[in-house]
Amino acid sequence: MWKRNTFETKPFYTFNDVLENLEYMIVLVEQKKNK
Repeated sequence: MWKRNTFETKPFYTFNDVLENLEYMIVLVEQKKNK
């Protein structure tokens, strides 16, 4: 899931957090395309 708290509470975020967020966004985009 999208972790907004990660961005808001930490001055920097880990590479893994970025990857997870990107994957989630990609999933959302793909779902919109399929509809």
